[in-house]
Parts: sequence; structure tokens; C-alpha cells
Amino acid sequence: MPISPWRHSPDAMTGLSVFEPASVAAFNSDPLFSSGLPASYCGAGEAVTQTSAGPRSNYSWSGSSPVTNPMDLVDPIFGLLGLLYDEPNDGLVEACGSHFGTVIRDDYIMNHLDEVNLLFGIVSPFEVDPKETFRTHANRLKNEGL
Repeated sequence: MPISPWRHSPDAMTGLSVFEPASVAAFNSDPLFSSGLPASYCGAGEAVTQTSAGPRSNYSWSGSSPVTNPMDLVDPIFGLLGLLYDEPNDGLVEACGSHFGTVIRDDYIMNHLDEVNLLFGIVSPFEVDPKETFRTHANRLKNEGL
């Protein structure tokens, strides 16, 4: 069984091991996370998971635009990677493949790095700023008492 990187000290090789099929299967079969997975492709999973610590809300959101800003030096790479998919994607993950729990949106004009505001904050000028998306979600969780 591969090392579970979310339970051990981080390093680059351990971090990459989460993409190995055995690691993905182990993560997806963990009862804490599996209830949020959709039963059908492009569906939604359970909105709430009952855990020993109490109920946990499950949400997801993602982008579907590998290329978002001509000033972003990573966009050409994500543009090429996005061509490997036959469906909308963020350059690394299919929009439908990002679904977990309640799907807020899967069509933001964001690529995988825009979604975490990683590269100098260079994002699409035609979409909400990812920081605002996180702020909105934090408020959503706060309003649920989490």
C-alpha cells in the first residue's frame, strides 16, 4: 500500500504519489471521503457526511478553461494539456471529474492554478477573482455553523 501523503510529512515524491491509481483508490474508498463522491459520472455526491465529529458538509467547485489570460506564462502548457481531454477541463482535471458533494459550479473561467490563485494572481479578467470565491465559500461554511 502506498504511503498516504495526507498523513505524513510532505516531500515532492510523496506528494506525487497521491496520483498513483492505488492511492486514488484508497482515498476514494475511505468512508470519510467516499460519501461525497457522485454515484454517477458528472453527478453530485451526498451533501452531508456523518462523521464521528458530527456532520460534515461536502462541496466542490472548479474551472473549465485551461487558457484564461494571455499574460499567464502557464496558460500555454494548460492549453496543451487541456487538449488531452474530450470534455471541459481546467487543464488538469475534467469539470465533471471535480464533482464532490454539492457542486457549486464547474464552469468557472479558471484553470487549475487559477483556482488556487497560484501564479502571481494572474487570472481571467472576465471571471470572479478566486480569492472572492474562497471568501464566499468561507462565509457559506460560517453560516452553516462550521
